[in-house]
Amino acid sequence: MLNKLTVAQEVRNRLHAEAQVRSDSKRRKRNAPRRDDLARAAYYALLLAYREALSLENERNAGRIRHGVLSKLEKAGFDVEAIAAIFDDHAGSAKRDLDAWIAARKIAKGKAAQSAAE
Repeated sequence: MLNKLTVAQEVRNRLHAEAQVRSDSKRRKRNAPRRDDLARAAYYALLLAYREALSLENERNAGRIRHGVLSKLEKAGFDVEAIAAIFDDHAGSAKRDLDAWIAARKIAKGKAAQSAAE
């Protein structure tokens, strides 16, 4: 029984990997973002909104943003103090980190286009 289950898992894993390759290929042809790219962009947008609220001395909005992130991560089982420290650190470097991420994406896109042309 165990051997049949292992074979079935291997088949499922192979079929999933093949489907993933097809999906990635279609996404790349459309130059569409991956889920990770969307999540990263959303996180930068959130951090920049938080920083903007702080700069406008809008403590209520800044607090709502910070609390929203911290509470969700706390529910997921993370340490509150660690979450707060990391969030504050990320908020402090959000603009620079966003610029670096965009630059890295442009470089990767250029390399991909160059290797496709070769």
